[in-house]
Amino acid sequence: MNVVIDALSARDGGGQTYIRNFAAADPPREIESVTVLALPTLELPCLGSRVSRLDVSAHFTRPLPRAAFHILFLPWLLRRLQTDIYFAPGGTLPHRCSRRYLSVTMSRTMLPFDRTQRSRYPLHKYLRARLFLLSGVLLRSMSRADLVIFPSVLARDVIAATSRHRLEQTVVVPHGVGDEFRAGASLPRPGWLPAQYLLYVSNIEPYKSQLEVIDAFRLLKNSSHEHLKLLLVGPESARWYAKLLRERANELGLATDVVFTGRLPHAALPAVYANALVGVFNSECENCPNALLEAMAAGVPMVVSDRPPMPEFAQDAAVYVDPRDSADIARGINELLTDGKRRNVLGAAARAKSCEYRWPETIGDTWKAILSVAKDPQVKGSAGHA
Repeated sequence: MNVVIDALSARDGGGQTYIRNFAAADPPREIESVTVLALPTLELPCLGSRVSRLDVSAHFTRPLPRAAFHILFLPWLLRRLQTDIYFAPGGTLPHRCSRRYLSVTMSRTMLPFDRTQRSRYPLHKYLRARLFLLSGVLLRSMSRADLVIFPSVLARDVIAATSRHRLEQTVVVPHGVGDEFRAGASLPRPGWLPAQYLLYVSNIEPYKSQLEVIDAFRLLKNSSHEHLKLLLVGPESARWYAKLLRERANELGLATDVVFTGRLPHAALPAVYANALVGVFNSECENCPNALLEAMAAGVPMVVSDRPPMPEFAQDAAVYVDPRDSADIARGINELLTDGKRRNVLGAAARAKSCEYRWPETIGDTWKAILSVAKDPQVKGSAGHA
């Protein structure tokens, strides 16, 4: 069987990490070839046996050219590659999927399906409308797919309840986390890191609730943590929200204590996690909380939003708080700052729990699910036919 993986939507963060790990693994023996459709900017330093990449022009990243690519060029390309299985991890399938191949897609984001979080985006920037429209696109793709892969039980249940059409086949396969995050104390400490810091790694977005974390940080600074810094690590995806965060830090007299690092290279993150005193993950809307899994693998004692699916992943290896309540966030952080023994216990529990999330298992379970559906003669697009 020949497999085509459409990685054109993997332009940053977790999407690229997923593709890199998937492409680096050797496919099962039933798979003759795997072709990864990639933008030239996508780094794939290692490819598994029988895995190759096919670069697609960067012009197709824009909405209209990309739509034209999927409508006009992709069907021809899939026929040319004699595709048996078309896997689109980005969540969207072509408007028309051929019966000649199995169509597989994934759930990549829950934001379009969360009306409360969509409302936090300004109307004048059209982001709410774009997210609403995206929810319809994703639901249509999932309803046409022969298999939909969900990284959390929450995502499966919410989307299954939202869709007006029955999803053909679904499976829950959580994402993995690389062993480089488990290196811990063996990593050299970067010289630019503060002596003591709280760490929140995530895109700067309203649903990540960094504003409430800054307010909580002010409450901590008013007590006995005057030397503590707060590191906000991640790209400023919503620039207007990043501006709001900086203004709030300035208003609270925290301009030098709240450090915005921007996007850091993936290779730099393990050492940043390993040296954090306490980690925070205050998101209100997640599909699979990759940054939380990375922090857990590094053994960081975590203060985590109590919104699903965070408890699904961290379970009893974190302190849970209301992400909208700054006083509650400050309480949770202070509990760990003032109790070294509990920090050690939670850090060890987080590291142990993270061992359930490894890339080899994620990739193996994904292939197992795909092949199971591909071999089912009842599935409309069953692979291996003429």
